[in-house]
Amino acid sequence: MRIALVGCVGAAIWQEPALSPEGHAMLKAAATQIAERIGDPGGAQSYLAALSAPAQAAPDN
Repeated sequence: MRIALVGCVGAAIWQEPALSPEGHAMLKAAATQIAERIGDPGGAQSYLAALSAPAQAAPDN
């Protein structure tokens, strides 16, 4: 329930910056960083490739 509440508050601040100018600025900065990481060819793609790679067993010592 908290996640839904935080999401609703965040959406409201995103839509109406007058509710919390500092919160809106933080959301814009976070959105910019996320967009940059998604667009980075080495970022999200390498993570997805690592997830799809077969797991390697740890050596027995």
